[in-house]
Amino acid sequence: MANKKQQRRKYQRARAHSRGVDTAEVDDSVTVEKGRSSRSRGGDRRPARGPQPPNPKRAAKRSVMVAALFYILIAYTPLFGGSKASPAANLLFSVWTFGMFFVVTMFTERWAWNRYLKQQGKP
Repeated sequence: MANKKQQRRKYQRARAHSRGVDTAEVDDSVTVEKGRSSRSRGGDRRPARGPQPPNPKRAAKRSVMVAALFYILIAYTPLFGGSKASPAANLLFSVWTFGMFFVVTMFTERWAWNRYLKQQGKP
């Protein structure tokens, strides 16, 4: 475990490298010059966007794309018995894939939205 001096210096470096604080506020013992960094930040960054509220239409679009990909996968590759299975069976499997992916996507979006609201302090 790092001693107090190492912890303090690490904290000061983190503050000096523009992680939320201007370099003028940092203690004088740590000097950091802007522009000497090998990694230059390309201007001002946009603030991070939060997740959008759960939307069944958006989840359905994603699910259709995944189901279409699975249909192509099972219809044209021997991985899932491509030529042996009937087109109706392939379509049924794709519909099942759509349903499962839709449910998982909705639960994931709802979880992310509730977590975002909880972090923002909203009910």
